[in-house]
Amino acid sequence: MKIFYILISLSSLLLIGCSSTYKVTDFPSKAKFYADFNKSASDKSLKIFMNNDSTINAANGALISNDSLIFAVPILKEEKIRRDNIEEFIYNSYDINIINTVILKNGNSITTNNIQLLPDSSVVYWDYENTNKYLSLNNVKKISYKNHWLGLPVGLIFGPLIGYGLGISLSEAISQSSFSSASSADKATVYIITSVGFLTVSVLGWINGWTYIYQFNP
Repeated sequence: MKIFYILISLSSLLLIGCSSTYKVTDFPSKAKFYADFNKSASDKSLKIFMNNDSTINAANGALISNDSLIFAVPILKEEKIRRDNIEEFIYNSYDINIINTVILKNGNSITTNNIQLLPDSSVVYWDYENTNKYLSLNNVKKISYKNHWLGLPVGLIFGPLIGYGLGISLSEAISQSSFSSASSADKATVYIITSVGFLTVSVLGWINGWTYIYQFNP
């Protein structure tokens, strides 16, 4: 029974994931704290937690400047091109009804998967354009991001332990004997469950990853 509780504790650790939290008080100055955030989070997929309990996802990272958080927000824009500005169309090689590229008479070209030919031979297309959004850090509670690869070693360490422990427990429950006197079938059960546990927990460790949290307004 004791090993059961140990396994539950290890499994809970993996489900919750591991994390590191950084606060202003952990650094010599606020400027150092901001500099560390900019170095670490400028190119990460971030989750921003606001003081009003709302959240914002910043997929392309963020930077801090003058007590403001700056990050790119993709905006879907629609543009129309008149037929007299178009030199030619380049169609999809697998479907002649799909236009991949529009070559303009000024020499420029537009390539996107979202081009629609209109009845008057003009085209309309949709594309994402990034624009910067600014948030006062006074309104930001914390920001987090995950490093999935750092979660993998945790799974590699605990996966075999959890799988082996479950295999032992199941084998003992079935045969009512210790592992040392278990039959070949019991040993096979332990081996299979250990292998499954290793793979499952390793994947789980990668998914949960290691979470880095920068706390601004606790």
